[in-house]
Amino acid sequence: MLARRVGLVLCGIVLAASGAAGVLEGPEQWRTATTPVGRWLGPIELLYGVTGFAALWGLLHPGRWMWPVFGAWAAAVVAAAALATLVYVEPAERWLTTTYSVVVAMVFVGAVVGYARRALTRAGEEPSDSKEPLA
Repeated sequence: MLARRVGLVLCGIVLAASGAAGVLEGPEQWRTATTPVGRWLGPIELLYGVTGFAALWGLLHPGRWMWPVFGAWAAAVVAAAALATLVYVEPAERWLTTTYSVVVAMVFVGAVVGYARRALTRAGEEPSDSKEPLA
């Protein structure tokens, strides 16, 4: 039980940190972008910020609604990693760095979402849409 709580707290910290980073950095990135690709990065960062906070709420109040939110957060994190490396890395290293960033982001996202799903499901069933928090 302690390991489950520690895991959920770590997932919560990751989601809160990505939520704060996305909400704070997204609008600033959009305002200061100098290229069209850079302008796309701001809204994607804002999306993973908002969905990060929504997924954190889902950890506290689990239900079937939270899995699409986790999916949107995961897609936004991977897309932001790919776009940021395309925008900020030198052309000679761009494709290798982009591939590396996307792979690392996918492993990171898979670990967070996979652990949350395992910790929040009981006996192979989806969590109910009840109002009672698990943690």
